[in-house]
Amino acid sequence: MEVPARNGGALVIEAMQEEEEGGVRYRVERKPADADEDWSPGSKMDPYTATAGGMRKLANTIAAAAAA
Repeated sequence: MEVPARNGGALVIEAMQEEEEGGVRYRVERKPADADEDWSPGSKMDPYTATAGGMRKLANTIAAAAAA
């Protein structure tokens, strides 16, 4: 899931199924505004910086996706 940011980038949430232990693991990364077509989560070890507004938007987006 990608949540667009005001700067042209995005917050990317990737869910990965755990084969052996069961359950799901989530990876949250910041996609830069200048990312090329080859960019994918895990391709760049850029630290994720959370902001209050970004976290509220993420929570609302996830809640809407879960309700659908």
